[in-house]
Amino acid sequence: MQKPSNVAQHLLTTEVLVVGGGFAGVAAAIAAAKAGRQVCLVESRAYLGWELFATLRPWLTAAEHEKLNELFNWTDKTYTSDSTSGEQAVIPDACKLLLEDVLLAHGVKLLYYAHVIGWEQEEAGCRVEIAGKFGRRYICAKALIDATQDGRLVRCLPTSARRSLAEATPYRTIEFTRVDAQRLQELPMRIPEDITSDFIVHQGHEGSGHLLIEHALPAVADLLSERVGDLDVRAPFFSMTLARWLFEHHPAFAKATLATSSYELTLPPLWRLTGSNNANLAEKCLTPVGEVPLAAFYAQEGLWVASGCADLADDTAQAIATDLITLLQLGTAIGQRCAQSCGELQITRPVATYEPPIFHRAVETLVIGGGTSGASAAITAAETSDTLLVEMNSGLGGTGTIGGVNSYWYGQRDKFSGEVSRLVADEHAWMGIRDSAGRWNVEAKMFALLKAACRANVDIIFRSMLVNVCVNEAGAVTGVVVLTPDGLLHIDTKVTIDATGDGDVAVLAGADYVYGAKRDAATMWYSMAPVTRPGLPRNNWTSSIDMDDVEDITRAVLSARRRWVGHDHSPYIAPRETRHIQGEVCLTLTDQLRMRQWSDVVYVAFSNHDIKGQSGSDWIRLGLIPPNLEIEIPYRAIVPAGIDGVYVVGKAFSATHDGLPAIRMQADLENLGCVAGIAARLCVAEGVTPQTLPVDTLQQRLTQSGMLAESVCGRSVPDSAPELTEADMRHWVSQLNDAVHLYAYSDMEFDEVRRDPIPLVEVCTAGPAIVPILEEELRQSHSPRRITVAKALAWYGSKAATPVLLAEIARHLQGDELPMRDANIRHTQASPDQGAMPELAYLLHALAMTRDERALDILLPVVECLHPTAERFRDNKSGVFHYVDAVCEIAEAIASPQCVPALEQLHDEALFHDKMLYGPLQADYFEERIAYVEVTIGRALARCGAKRGLQILVNYLRDTRRSLVRYAYHELKDITGKSYPPDAARWQAWLTEVDEIAPKPWYQEKGQT
Repeated sequence: MQKPSNVAQHLLTTEVLVVGGGFAGVAAAIAAAKAGRQVCLVESRAYLGWELFATLRPWLTAAEHEKLNELFNWTDKTYTSDSTSGEQAVIPDACKLLLEDVLLAHGVKLLYYAHVIGWEQEEAGCRVEIAGKFGRRYICAKALIDATQDGRLVRCLPTSARRSLAEATPYRTIEFTRVDAQRLQELPMRIPEDITSDFIVHQGHEGSGHLLIEHALPAVADLLSERVGDLDVRAPFFSMTLARWLFEHHPAFAKATLATSSYELTLPPLWRLTGSNNANLAEKCLTPVGEVPLAAFYAQEGLWVASGCADLADDTAQAIATDLITLLQLGTAIGQRCAQSCGELQITRPVATYEPPIFHRAVETLVIGGGTSGASAAITAAETSDTLLVEMNSGLGGTGTIGGVNSYWYGQRDKFSGEVSRLVADEHAWMGIRDSAGRWNVEAKMFALLKAACRANVDIIFRSMLVNVCVNEAGAVTGVVVLTPDGLLHIDTKVTIDATGDGDVAVLAGADYVYGAKRDAATMWYSMAPVTRPGLPRNNWTSSIDMDDVEDITRAVLSARRRWVGHDHSPYIAPRETRHIQGEVCLTLTDQLRMRQWSDVVYVAFSNHDIKGQSGSDWIRLGLIPPNLEIEIPYRAIVPAGIDGVYVVGKAFSATHDGLPAIRMQADLENLGCVAGIAARLCVAEGVTPQTLPVDTLQQRLTQSGMLAESVCGRSVPDSAPELTEADMRHWVSQLNDAVHLYAYSDMEFDEVRRDPIPLVEVCTAGPAIVPILEEELRQSHSPRRITVAKALAWYGSKAATPVLLAEIARHLQGDELPMRDANIRHTQASPDQGAMPELAYLLHALAMTRDERALDILLPVVECLHPTAERFRDNKSGVFHYVDAVCEIAEAIASPQCVPALEQLHDEALFHDKMLYGPLQADYFEERIAYVEVTIGRALARCGAKRGLQILVNYLRDTRRSLVRYAYHELKDITGKSYPPDAARWQAWLTEVDEIAPKPWYQEKGQT
């Protein structure tokens, strides 16, 4: 279990901190680094170059293209294509990669998803506080450069003010593919002025049918009083009105595809310095409207501004904000000046704390996170409750929209999810999209959800990050603090729905949680979807991410962008699994396999066991891959233990690592969000809290709304399954059959569901009383179920299974290579996905469960026949990953020094040796899986008393991949009994003094995962 601190913790110290990863920020960081300074750049998004990509303006003039090539030495780089208009069309993926590469090449520390929430002037420099999914951290620096478009540091100063043109026109861009260029040339666009007063057509990098239309929104008369968050909500309506007009009225768009739209508006700088002056700065900066003294960009000791948020006139500020050449020159000049003054900096002002503007409001229901569960929760709650929805991205839908996973897998596609599909179908209709098998156009679904939320009177704030949570003396969440585009917002609320997908609210409130798998921190793979062509995202399964660590988040972004490079990547990391917030009930795979019923059931999910990553379940290791199941979700799983006032939905509610794969489907999470919305409505109406809401009242309301079958209301459910009689036990043993492979239970069509009990599950959960019956059956030499019975006995730790398992293993060990998987197991990707192993690997895992030293003789023969190569490891039928895992499990279960030679031979293989990563990224995700295997070998060696194993674990404390650090650290503490912090130097000092270690076998109670 983990409990986080919501007090900001020190992250790093640097000389120059650049806030904002636009072109000016990148230029400033490189200039400071070239001058010999230690530089860190923090960016709130998951990419650099916001001027082109956040606003969807991926085009350059010839002069801008030339300037970029000159400044960053990109002359031989391809990141644009010529267009008929004379512009250079930018390829987003290529340009983002080059921006990252040039920073890394100059030694700049890059941090993504880091939102600045305030800063302090200190005697020795500055301290900047950042927030994100990882909580709150602070960075110490000698000097700061604010290169953000909205003055994230500037607006914290008392010498700044919100300023703007008397009347400003926001712009937005929509992107199309498959436009008929010939028809467009024959019939120019004449868009009615009531749709847009101004538009410009730009050609995309894919050719004449790839168009981007930059269009004006209605002018805003007073941006000083207008909330940027309100503009973010209204803007898509104007863009979609324009898109619909084109589809319905212009023949060139009859077969076109709406690919995407701007994440952010093009706006003039709203925050500006006032009264800035430094007589010692004589230099000037050339802008599109003339020369400007560099002193205008000097805020105070230690703070420079590299954007239009300096002490500038309105027209100058606006001109700088959209002129790439000026931004590059400005960033370079300020980076150089900042580096020069950094060493001689002497803070003359007293110590001071600077915070952005602070606002307050109160609501009845607050939803944090507008993704898969959050959008439906807010829409449902708003039917009878004043509801505010806060979302970190620029649109609703989360993983299914901005995350690029634009299709359903399993899940109950009726109920609220069915309503969502109908709303999306309405948008598809005018786009000319024929609905197909649960897939959708990302823009269509995002807009459908936005329309539904606005119709329900949900108040929405986009691009906002949770900063803190307010908890009263009774342990109830009463409010939150969020960072919005307009400043810090304190929100008081009666009920909060945590739909962040990572349990962010619950974590900051102090809830217990487990990250990934309890033992090894393994998670299902994250996705940052590659967009191979405009509007065509691709789902993917690669590696792990630790959302508790901003450096690991950055590593994951950098790595993902280098996988399947094409048009672009999703701007949003979508993890399949992170934190499991602990409720009074924690759902396990065993609960699902037993088809357990719950008295407080509030939803029934439906899926296959879709685990994308390593499984820690003994069921999977025996070879049982679960069938499609209907799975009851109890109320106690969505209410955090010991925390009131909050519901947790999305994939972070209370379940184990192996309990999550089947209950995380998008359709089910949409419906679960609706359940939480109904529950929140009841809490508000009845004046109760989530901990005190009568569940039967909620169940009645859920049945009335069609979310729950009427049969569950008033149903009598025992707290535990009744004990089996001897006759029952003999019946279930008789149903075991070696001819039916356990993995075959998963061989089902999408619409099939298993409702009959699974014999092996009934046998393995019957309790020790069934062991004599199993042993009796095992003695029948011609029994048609002898192997399966041996596996069941192994589950109970009976050594009676060992001879049968060894004989069957020997039968598979023919020749000098281990057999590959010959079964076709559905939905399998690269190992270890879906638990798809060769039958021999399942047998070895079963043998490990006996904890029998007779298994020692099998270790070296298996290792000698492994022949691990990179090619074989990547082959998902070779079983290399699983064979090593099984050998290590046998060794850990026995924990004998006699296991060490086989394990050392494994570690001596080049494939499994010294796989640590110390750099900022790793494009090849197989390398991470191989490194996981090395940690597993180290773990097994250490448990067998080998100091070499501890050294492997200590080495991985230095690794860049945070999930592997968690894994190694957990094992070090458990094996040694020491509680040193995860500092490699401290552990190395201890290890140097150790002569030998005692073996420590691994034991885990069966069925708890």
